Amino acid sequence: MTNQSDVLSSGQPVSNSRGVTMRRFVLIVAVALASLTAGACAGLVGKAGKIQIAAQPVEIVNDVAQSPSEPVSLPVRSLSLAQLLIPPALASEPTPEPKCDRFEQIDNAEELLKSVELTVGTKEYRYAEKRAGTVATFKDPEKQIALELLDPELCTLSQVIITKRGDKLIAPPGYEIEVVTRINGIRWNNWATEYRVKSPAGLTVIANTYPLVGQEKVARIVTNKTGKRVTVYDTVRTITPVFYTPYSKELHVPEMVAGGREYLTGLAKRAHEELRRLQVPSQTTGNMLVADVSALKPEFTERLVPNELMDLTEFILDPTWTTERMHVVIGANRDRVASYTCSKAKACGLMQFTSGTYALMAKLYPEAELNKDFVDGARDPLNAMKAAVLLHDHNLAVLVNAFGDGIVADPKLEEYLAAAYNTGVGRVKSVLAVALRTKAADWAKASGKKKTEHLLGETKGYITKLRFLRDQWPLPPLAKADTTTPDQ
Repeated sequence: MTNQSDVLSSGQPVSNSRGVTMRRFVLIVAVALASLTAGACAGLVGKAGKIQIAAQPVEIVNDVAQSPSEPVSLPVRSLSLAQLLIPPALASEPTPEPKCDRFEQIDNAEELLKSVELTVGTKEYRYAEKRAGTVATFKDPEKQIALELLDPELCTLSQVIITKRGDKLIAPPGYEIEVVTRINGIRWNNWATEYRVKSPAGLTVIANTYPLVGQEKVARIVTNKTGKRVTVYDTVRTITPVFYTPYSKELHVPEMVAGGREYLTGLAKRAHEELRRLQVPSQTTGNMLVADVSALKPEFTERLVPNELMDLTEFILDPTWTTERMHVVIGANRDRVASYTCSKAKACGLMQFTSGTYALMAKLYPEAELNKDFVDGARDPLNAMKAAVLLHDHNLAVLVNAFGDGIVADPKLEEYLAAAYNTGVGRVKSVLAVALRTKAADWAKASGKKKTEHLLGETKGYITKLRFLRDQWPLPPLAKADTTTPDQ
């Protein structure tokens, strides 16, 4: 972030005023040393061998030393070698440069992008991408996308508008920007597309506003042929600006990873607190609140989020990088992460709920006051996290009823609940029964004769990711309580 023109030989920046001071000092020292050389003839060296320097300073005009017009009587002052070489004002430790706060700059980018106007065409362009070995085809109208660029050295933002035409990215003059192809083959991914700024160098996309094209039915009253007024519905195109921070390797830094984990920890804690405030009863035991069931640990639902959103192909190739990547995205976007995300199975939002399962939770736990609207409820992270805790409680009740209270203390309980969350508690109950009957070394690999007596490949991958999250990425330990006695 250094932009001063004067820099010490050590590489430490100094201000312009200090630069003048430094030049003045160097000139004074030069005069002193020159006087020292000629001291034997000019009589500037005293009996004690000390250098004699004028009380009147050397005048500096346009950085050029000017000698006084008349000779002056020079009092004697002692100077050490250190004083000659290092100005006392510059001997202290330099003030460290402040780090660029990426979270703050994301907030700033959101404000800057609120007023941007983008154009979306009507002509659609088709293109294809090979994702995880399968060719997927897409069609999309030409559209403008606003990018907010961060210079991490100067900690400044700049804005540029690109055009997406099919799979082509068109940048304005002076910019070279490309779309990064992920290791799973995904390239264009709507608002979550990863960009790389090749020119100007040193910039990274910290946020973008993406025009999401949709459709909705609009009612209008018309008069039919018989003269009767009736309601008809027209399908009209809608354009919703979506603000989002996509992943980039420049954002993959420890503080962003930690930010994502901290957000999820806080969200899970808030969900449990809210369920306790609402006094929501548990189905596992009739005499206990959901929030008081010790087996339903907040970290169980917390770890569901990266598990749901991580790509399995990327995870298999590099589990650490993939997990960190997901926490970066969560930390950068927080409440807006996955707000507009729905899977092929129409699972939506942060917790990837389907409408049927969500409706069941709202029915079984009316005290929880879940949002009655599925879309809005799935988009609300706190509301969705509450629903996830309730689903865990419901599934635990089913497992307790099938296998007894002892399952609550099973060290693999989180795996059972996670698998039930992914595939349904009925299949998990069947597979567990087979695992117990066959004494399977790994319950997730147990398989019976019936179709429902084995886990699907997706669920097995789900368990694999969970085991990594639990074992290799444990949650940060709770702060140790301060047991010291304060001084009296």
